[in-house]
Amino acid sequence: MTKAEQKSDKKLDQLIDDLPRKYPTPKSSWQQLESRLDVITSNESKSKLLNLKFGVAASILIGFLSLTLIQQINFEKSESLVFQSENRLEKLIDTLNQQHLSQIKAIEQSQLKPVNLTQQNDFKGGLLKLREAQTSIINELKREPSDKQLWDLWLWTQGRELELLKQHSKIQQMETIKTI
Repeated sequence: MTKAEQKSDKKLDQLIDDLPRKYPTPKSSWQQLESRLDVITSNESKSKLLNLKFGVAASILIGFLSLTLIQQINFEKSESLVFQSENRLEKLIDTLNQQHLSQIKAIEQSQLKPVNLTQQNDFKGGLLKLREAQTSIINELKREPSDKQLWDLWLWTQGRELELLKQHSKIQQMETIKTI
């Protein structure tokens, strides 16, 4: 410390020592203050406690009602989405079935003889069973459009039917070549 700092410290210490140790206050002032504090504190604490209870109860009630409302809205939205999804899947099933039928028509039109399912040979019997199976699968898909195994089975039967028709077309072409 420098000398100037030491001088100012000594002066501060001297001023502190010169201060009186106690300040006298009249006892009546303290008694008046204490009596007023007790009255204010008891009235305020009762009303604050009552307000706090009402506030907590109102908050819990609002929270519960909000959660109930949110759950109801979410449930309605999910029901609506499921219904829309099922309708879209049903439309998709119908569209895919129409595309498949148009593929079959194109293959059958390219054949020399039309496919006659009333004759019961192996080809026609197998084709008839595939078509019956597809009809059953489509009906089940419309009832349960989210069943992946049904979708796979339906696509597999469609592929087998197209493959069978193509093989029949090749056989017809070969028979035609043999007769020429």
